Amino acid sequence: MIKLLNKYKIIFVLILLSMTSLLLIKKQNETDNIQILEQPKVEIEEVQPVIDENWNDVEVRQLIPVYICGAVYKPDVYQVEETSILKDVLNLAGGVTPEADVTQINLAKAIQANEKIVVPKVGEEIDKISDSYENEERVQAASLININKATVQELTTLPGIGEVKAGQIVLYREQKGNFESKEMLKDVSGIGDKLYNGLEQCITVE
Repeated sequence: MIKLLNKYKIIFVLILLSMTSLLLIKKQNETDNIQILEQPKVEIEEVQPVIDENWNDVEVRQLIPVYICGAVYKPDVYQVEETSILKDVLNLAGGVTPEADVTQINLAKAIQANEKIVVPKVGEEIDKISDSYENEERVQAASLININKATVQELTTLPGIGEVKAGQIVLYREQKGNFESKEMLKDVSGIGDKLYNGLEQCITVE
């Protein structure tokens, strides 16, 4: 009887082990069959740069060169806006000196590129420097520096010309003769297009 019970126990244990193995195999198969869920794709929206459609409306102000001399504190070539008037240029030049005769000039006169402005002194025999083209030409002609005859001191009154460059102009003239044209002044060492353009309206070779 005892042997029979032991035999059944062994059979029961074997059956239990078999069932356990089957359950483990089934579970493993179910695990293998689990589908991996795909991660949803996240679309990154491209950020477009914001362009101001009104940028073309920004006003670009053009600067023009103008030379002012005569009865002012700081005669020189100045870069001014093309909408400037004579009063604006006078302010840049430090204002007029006590001997200036401002009754002969039009402070509201519009400025032109490469213009030369002469502020007369009291007592000078100059007609009103305003809109009279003939008078303006006459004043400029009287004020032009002859680079074939001017001394070092006279040349230093030109915008951008100091004693060194004035000396080089005189030396060039002595070595190579008179300037046949104003443009030949650029042959002098240290005088380039920019400097020449600033003083072109102030010189003559006649």
